[in-house]
Amino acid sequence: MPRSGTATSREGQNPRPSGRGACQNEPNGWVRLTTRTTPHGAATLTVENTGPVVARQDIEALFQPFRRLGADRIDSERGSGLGLAIVRAIARSHDGDVTAAPRERGGLMVTTTLPR
Repeated sequence: MPRSGTATSREGQNPRPSGRGACQNEPNGWVRLTTRTTPHGAATLTVENTGPVVARQDIEALFQPFRRLGADRIDSERGSGLGLAIVRAIARSHDGDVTAAPRERGGLMVTTTLPR
């Protein structure tokens, strides 16, 4: 278990389920999971992956139920667009939060923070 201020990271070519989309939809796709504890005792989990470029102004829409960028929302074979909305709702119910930021060359960095 990480100590205060330390970080751990796990990378893989096909971790499931969190990295399945990144690895199946992007040639040589990858996902990186990093956990850490802040000096104030909050726990963070950051999921960073490859994928298409996401415009910064489109990030908040990803947290809305049934929203997926560039895809028909009823295409159930690729998902329904509920994942980030559910993650944010759970984090907030525990006084935490989830934020996302686009990666410069495509993909996202999503960070969940939960208080001590």
